[in-house]
Amino acid sequence: MKKLFLIILSAFLVSCDEHENHNHENDHNEHEAHNHENESSLVRFDEAHGLEFSEEIADALKIKTQKIIRQDLNVEIILAGQVIASGTQTQVNVKVPLECFESLKNFTFKHGKLIHSDKFAGEISGLADLIYQFDKIQDSQSGDFANIELEQLKKSVLVIPEIAVLKTVNGEYVYVSNGESFRRTEIKTSEGSAGFLEIKEGLDEGETIVVMPVLQLWLIELKLTKGGGHSH
Repeated sequence: MKKLFLIILSAFLVSCDEHENHNHENDHNEHEAHNHENESSLVRFDEAHGLEFSEEIADALKIKTQKIIRQDLNVEIILAGQVIASGTQTQVNVKVPLECFESLKNFTFKHGKLIHSDKFAGEISGLADLIYQFDKIQDSQSGDFANIELEQLKKSVLVIPEIAVLKTVNGEYVYVSNGESFRRTEIKTSEGSAGFLEIKEGLDEGETIVVMPVLQLWLIELKLTKGGGHSH
């Protein structure tokens, strides 16, 4: 009788232990599922639509957007050159990469004029020659270095705030807004000024892009796709 009692007690304890483990496992799984459900409802990502945020997350990120429009863009650049003639006619020689040669010829020298250009002189070195002459006498000697300030007015071009551009080793991107989603899109830009760049490829007039916070969106995307987060 005593042996039978011990067997029954042992069976009862095993049953209780299994019940405890089962309940704990269920609680843990339900907790994990609940957390996953909350996480996926706050931030989601898929290749077709990009990032999607809950209203709470979007408000917390303080996302600002802007439509792409056409406007005039005054582009200003500065080139460094070397004085090759001084006195009444100060001339400066600037060497530029061959791929920039044609575009730079379309710029106006703010303090003088372009008097000579030679593309073929740089076929071996990969550098072309541009010679600029100042309108006024400069306090410089041959061999000195001087800055050449160029400008060009581009009429009715697509422009974008420079802070909206995500620059990576793989290229330039912006986040295009499609209602409640934000899709990273590759673009190509050209020179700009005053915090704006010209859009050459990747965007159309009227599209809406994220101006800020672009870096935070990228970090969230990286976490979801490469950092062990959940992607949908």
